[in-house]
This record gives sequence, structure tokens and C-alpha cells, in this order.
Amino acid sequence: MKSMYMFVLCIIIPFFNFACSGSEESGDTSFPDAAADVIAGDVISTDNYVPAKKPDTTVRRTLKSELPIAKQDPTLSDKFGEYDMSGAGEEHIVRDDLGTGKGGEKEKSFFYMVHLSDLHITDFQSPSRMVKYDSPSIPSAYRPFEGYAPRILNEFIRTLNDFHYFRPIDILLISGDGIDNNQYNETKWLIDILNGREVNPNSGDYKTLIDGPDNEVCDSLKPAGAKFPWIYVLGNHDELIVGNFPAVDRTLSADEQENAIKEGNYYKKAVGDQSEAVIACKYPVDVQNARAGKVNASDERRPLTHRQLINMYYTAEGTVKGHGFSQDNVANDDGNYVYNPSSDIPLRFIVLDTPSPVGLDKGYLSQKMFDEFLKPQLDKALEDKVLVVISSHHPTWSIDSKSEKSGSDLIALLNQYPNVLLHLVGHGHEHRVVPHPSQDSDLTKGYFEIEAPSTLDFPQQGNIYEFVYSGNNVVTVYKTVFDHNSEKGSMAYIGRGIAIADIQDGSNPDNGMKDKTDRNVVLNIKIPADIADKLKALPDRSPETENFYK
Repeated sequence: MKSMYMFVLCIIIPFFNFACSGSEESGDTSFPDAAADVIAGDVISTDNYVPAKKPDTTVRRTLKSELPIAKQDPTLSDKFGEYDMSGAGEEHIVRDDLGTGKGGEKEKSFFYMVHLSDLHITDFQSPSRMVKYDSPSIPSAYRPFEGYAPRILNEFIRTLNDFHYFRPIDILLISGDGIDNNQYNETKWLIDILNGREVNPNSGDYKTLIDGPDNEVCDSLKPAGAKFPWIYVLGNHDELIVGNFPAVDRTLSADEQENAIKEGNYYKKAVGDQSEAVIACKYPVDVQNARAGKVNASDERRPLTHRQLINMYYTAEGTVKGHGFSQDNVANDDGNYVYNPSSDIPLRFIVLDTPSPVGLDKGYLSQKMFDEFLKPQLDKALEDKVLVVISSHHPTWSIDSKSEKSGSDLIALLNQYPNVLLHLVGHGHEHRVVPHPSQDSDLTKGYFEIEAPSTLDFPQQGNIYEFVYSGNNVVTVYKTVFDHNSEKGSMAYIGRGIAIADIQDGSNPDNGMKDKTDRNVVLNIKIPADIADKLKALPDRSPETENFYK
């Protein structure tokens, strides 16, 4: 998400010439091919772990900052980034935007999931970063806390493992931008953190500055690993250099791309030994005064073709084979898929691959996607009498004006289907709940679009969704916000403080908290009677959300 504007960069960065001037010649190098790369290794087990207590959500406590999280007077800089977790809790607010009302019967919980987005695991030493262009208008060019991203994600997983101990998480959905720069090593780090394998974020193999483990951003990390299944949705930073530029001409065949990418300037820059801003292990960095020069080259920084990216998730180990992606996704170079979490529960995920193949950070919806994937899958879900959750990285508000189908087209299509509950998105780095009510008298044809915030940019939060059947053909979704439960003084805790200070000193104008009505909310959605009958037949289970208040 929050990427740089392409027209500016085409002018000021001559070596990044593909997105500005067209395709590149094909060629070859000796670097390994990520399309054949299976990530292997021993998963760190947490089977014997028992949490000391159930973690808190923001229902019980919230972050309390010493100063308001907005631009502050520079004379107060000694208090920038100071915070604790003693703020007052926020109770759930009922959002009855669809005119449905609650069912009125004893609630039956039938699905429990987590939504994270925009993790931005970043190789902060990479020569292909554009840190010199950091400014309040382009705050994502450099984040002074991005080196903490692996630790922050690990603390999210530790926190979720604690939640999972008390009520098993059915699925973690990550709605894209898990990485920052379309690099092999960033993608591998992300997968390894989720799967509990050691990560060394010191891509340039620089000398660390402090003796001892886990006390600076260059130190290796031994992640906890997720004890629950996860699926992945592709975002623009996964597919594009700095979320904006394709590393290779996407009109070529997938095989041709894997040859052509190696001859492109993006590839050569990423794996090379010259950088416009040399960054080693001293962190954070004064990027405006960082010197240009030679760096330690690494082919691990190579950019990925679209098929190589899909294949990395498909070949990664996990409870869910392929983390949503199938062999057909790899063979067809196609990032759209369907995921059925359980044959016992009438619920299906339809995942859309929305980054633009021609570049820029906006979303793209093709006519082919609508006609050959989305509409047929919606029809099949209706025929199968299952509820539907749509997910894409891009919200409907961020679909490019040059897209073949618009965000309004997507809303209009989803409004035709009475079994669509939610559209889960990321990209905007803020909490947002948008109702899309029925366009006729049939209340079942309304749904909600929910945007999750970034786990790296403030507020560094995620969402828990609990689906309950509340009677009278109504599904109630409890959306509950949670923070990573990092210990005070830990690197993740420090990283969150720097993210706050980045807003307070004016470097980042964005505060992703939005309004209370976008955070802890209760969403009531009318569903077809034949699907409600299936939910009635499920075993009774009390909502876990009730326990968040205890």
C-alpha cells in the first residue's frame, strides 16, 4: 500500500526504467529459480506452551500515549513515542447499517478467525529501496521502525498463539503486503516467521554492533511459529517493486518472465553491490544524509515473478496446503483462489488477486476475473448453499480508474448475492468498516467491507472476527481489535513507540485508528433461510467474544 507515485519516480530515478519505458530483453544468470524453491526446515514447536493468562483485547485495555498521536510541537520531542497499555477499553458498538437487526435467539458461534494486513517485512539494507525520497508526502519510502517488522510480526503470532490456546483459531487471513519490495528474501522471512523457522534479517551480512542475541535489528530471530492455519492474499508490495513497479513485463508468458526478469534493471539493482543509501546495522538511520556507495551484494534479494511468488506460498509447509494456493494457481500463473475451511461449516472464502500487472499501487479488476472466476464462483457458492467471505488486498475505494472493472462494479456484483457476508481488505493501513446495503427490498443482499490496519504502521493492530448465528436468519459478526502483547522494553515494543513518534514529529501524517465505530463493532447480516437451516443444525457453542470482557 502507501506507495510512491510512479510519475515522480520515473523522472527522478533513471535506473528504474522498466515501468517507464517498457519490456526488457531476456537472458540468464546463475541465480537459483524461486519457482523451484521449496522452503524446508524444522518448525519450532510450541505444543507444550501454556500461556500465563488469556491475552487482553482492546475491549479491556488500549494503548495510552503520553501525547496525542498527531503532529506535536517539536519542543515536546522528549515525550515522543512514550506510551503504555493502560488506556480504557472500548466496548463493542452495534452497527445495524444494513437494517437487519439482531436475531434475538441464543447465539451459536460457528467460526472464529483473525485478519492481519500490511505486515511490510522489509529488507531495510536492500539497494533497491528508495529511502532518499522519504518525506511526509511519501512516508513509506522509509520507516524508522521498519527494521523491527520481523519482531513485531513474531509478537503478533505469540499473542495469537495465546488466543488460540483458549479458543482454537479456525484461520488467519493475511490480506496482502506481507513484504515491502517484491524480494525473495523478504517473502522467505515472512513465511519462516509464520512457520517458526529462524530468520536472519541482516541481508548484507554486516557486523552487528551489540554483543548478545536479539537486541538489535540485525540479530537473528527464532520465531514462535503459528499454531493455527493461515492463508495469504497477494498485495501490491508482494508483486511490485516498492509496491509500484513490475520487475518484468507481465504480458510475457510465465516462462518468458523467469528469463527476462534476470536481465532487468530492477533485478540487477537488487542483487548488486551499489546503493544510493548504504544501510548496515546502525538503526534507525538518518536516510537524508546516508551516503551512496558499495554494499554487500546478495542474490537473496532478487525480485520475483508473479508465478515464483505464488509458488513460494504453494510450496511452503503448513496445515493448509499451499496457504490457499493450488498447483493450478502455479501452473496458470493465477492468484485468485477459493478456500473452504471445513466441510461441516457452510462458509467459503473467495480470494481475489488485485494488484495491477502494469504497476502503481492502485487495485485492478479485469473483465476476465469477473467473467471466468468471480461470478462463476459466486454462482457456485449460492448453488452450494454456503456463506461467502470475499478477500482482496485492495478496498473498493482504491481500484484504479483505468481498471477494466471498477470498485463500484464489484460492489454491484456482490450486492446481487444474498450469501455474501463480508469483503475483507487491507491497503489503507487504517480501521474502516463500510456497509454496502441491499439495492432493493431484499435485505439479504447487503454486506460489509472491512479494512484491517497495518501491523507495522501505527496502530499495529489486527482484527478477530467471530461469526455467530443469532436466529431469525441473521448472522452476527463480532469484530474485536487486538494489539501485539509485547513486553515493555522489547524490540517490538520499542518499534511501536517509534511508529508513534514518527507521527508525532510530523514524518508520517497518517494515524490509522479512524473512529470507534470502525473498531470494536457488532455487524448483523441477513442470510438466506436455507443456509440458516444449516447453521441451526450445528452444535451449540457460546461466543468467545463474551470472554473478552472477563
